[in-house]
Amino acid sequence: MTLAIIAYSLSGASIIAQIIGIIRKHRTIDLLINILNTAAATALLILLIIRSIKISFPALTGTYESLIFYSCCIFILASVYGFQSKITLFPAVRFFATAVA
Repeated sequence: MTLAIIAYSLSGASIIAQIIGIIRKHRTIDLLINILNTAAATALLILLIIRSIKISFPALTGTYESLIFYSCCIFILASVYGFQSKITLFPAVRFFATAVA
């Protein structure tokens, strides 16, 4: 449960950084946003692995685990979108993806 709180705290920090990033265009803010999203995805993935070990089978059977998995996937996609350089980065896409997760 603590990892979920940490992950969503990182998500909140990422949203705040994205609001600042929309106002001010800095490469360091973009890097911070990507790192926060990646850290949130990692925390959620670790949470799923720990829960799977505790119940001795993949923890995707309940609503809570499914939502955690969904959020993890969205954070991973937002991170990949932020780290890539071939497609033009639209800050609103990454912001709404983080807000949905």
